[in-house]
Amino acid sequence: MRIAQTAIAHQAFGKPTFAKARAQSADAHGLALIAAALVAATAVAFLAMVFTAWPSQASTLPCGERLAAVETEMHRSLTAAESLGDATAADHCTAAKAHLASLTLATGAIDACTSGAERTAKIGLLRQSRMEWQGVVAHGCR
Repeated sequence: MRIAQTAIAHQAFGKPTFAKARAQSADAHGLALIAAALVAATAVAFLAMVFTAWPSQASTLPCGERLAAVETEMHRSLTAAESLGDATAADHCTAAKAHLASLTLATGAIDACTSGAERTAKIGLLRQSRMEWQGVVAHGCR
């Protein structure tokens, strides 16, 4: 009888069962799919914003150059995030955080170089994307 109790206790508190390991793997896979979808959505939204931007005020760089620089940085951060594949979680977190930084730069450029309803809509999209990426970082990075 004591052996049976020990076996039951080991099953309850011992190493992770196959079901737990499979659920954790499914969670990681789901997180990767969400991140990939966010990368694609962010790229499409940002490119649409850059191509339709209308200058409204001056900064250290003319708006066209500033938007081009931000677009280059967004492309670089998205490419880095997409090319990680089976890299470590730390590498994925670093790439996600770099992409968050590029979203912040993009928000500043759009704020400075567009106006009116166009600016409001574009900044809203960038903030939404940034919040989604912050969620990915919060749930996927430790």
